[in-house]
Amino acid sequence: MTTGGGGNVRSTDRRSLIEKAAKRLPSGQHGGGTRPQSVEPSDTDGRQKLDTGKRSATESVAINQSTLHRNGIITSDHLKTRTTEEFRLIKRGLLNHYTQNGADRQNLVLITSAVSGEGKSFCALNIAMSIALEENFRVLLVDCDFTNSTIMRTLGIKAKMGLMDVLMDERLDLSDVLLRTDINRLSVLPPGTSHSRSAEFLGSKRMANLVNELAHRYDDRFIIFDTPPVLMKADTSVLSAHVGQIVFVIRSESTSRDTVKEALDLIADNPNINLLLNGTRETFGSHQFGQDYYQYHKQKRKLR
Repeated sequence: MTTGGGGNVRSTDRRSLIEKAAKRLPSGQHGGGTRPQSVEPSDTDGRQKLDTGKRSATESVAINQSTLHRNGIITSDHLKTRTTEEFRLIKRGLLNHYTQNGADRQNLVLITSAVSGEGKSFCALNIAMSIALEENFRVLLVDCDFTNSTIMRTLGIKAKMGLMDVLMDERLDLSDVLLRTDINRLSVLPPGTSHSRSAEFLGSKRMANLVNELAHRYDDRFIIFDTPPVLMKADTSVLSAHVGQIVFVIRSESTSRDTVKEALDLIADNPNINLLLNGTRETFGSHQFGQDYYQYHKQKRKLR
């Protein structure tokens, strides 16, 4: 598994989209200074809450970490694994970009792929779980795949309401549907009701306001959006305009160059796209991992 750094991806440039997206390797060895601990939104703002049977955001939902571990997801009691070390490197690049640049919405990270089967939800979960291990950050995992919620199935969580319900009903607040988990520093925002006009709701002014609240209310919170594949639903290209960083997952020896270029073109307006090569077969190790990354860059330079 290998990552590529964020570059300015534009279809009008003569260089390939893949080469530009892999322009540099996220670097740095620390995640920034200590940040204040946050609390989740509460019902103390005087707003009239709806009696819809929703779960309180202060209630913790249980997640079976043994099941997560069997599915290859990072857990706090199984940290000496190849997966843990790989996602530590990926996480560090994202955190460093936020702490070192200080640019707007760099704590909002969208995880996607060109088509299904690339492993983007697997990567979104592992990035979120890795960030939850940090001492100075909390993470909110937002499931934006309204028709195929891999995140909720993997976590073993059931929720009737979520993000789409908040977008459709202005009487609802994020605190009405946001779920705390029994995993320290991890919260989850379920997708909610599936809707045929999901792209329009994601592109609405209400969504822009919600994203602005998520980005700025707590400066120690990272928000990870798991979204549908770019070429399968318009939702992802719409949502890409709201976030500061994108992680684009490519399955090794599977996805064609033309497919990747077509998908990247749809989200090219975002200036910070990182490529993540998933499913490589090489053995992880300090020397060999460095070789694999170098070879990956050599391959990219040939994709013109």
